[in-house]
Amino acid sequence: MAFKSDNDKTAKPVDSFLKEIGSKNNEPEKKVILKKRDLPQEETEVIVLEKE
Repeated sequence: MAFKSDNDKTAKPVDSFLKEIGSKNNEPEKKVILKKRDLPQEETEVIVLEKE
């Protein structure tokens, strides 16, 4: 899923998506390491990454 960036100034900001799905506390992360055992089994988790 893509949102507002330097490449597409007409796209909506990620905050509008987070609001639509009711996601809260989505502070941008510098790095994410995913491990199978840590994946949520019953709910969706949204992670926002910082731009480098």
